[in-house]
Amino acid sequence: MYEMKHWTPENGTPQGGIISPLLTNIYLDGLDKLIKNSGYRMIRYADDFVILCKSKSETENALNIVEQ
Repeated sequence: MYEMKHWTPENGTPQGGIISPLLTNIYLDGLDKLIKNSGYRMIRYADDFVILCKSKSETENALNIVEQ
């Protein structure tokens, strides 16, 4: 880690960067609303999320919504 003390990314957003949480919230806001309006409950941890389902068919439907 010491050798990367002066590392400057040239493209993209580095994990742990100060802009990362803002971009994540902007990008996933629509998904939050879509999942809620579809009747599911979603828990987000920054850019990771878990959709709570009661059955395999609910799980498959929720996955289909996310993929679209």
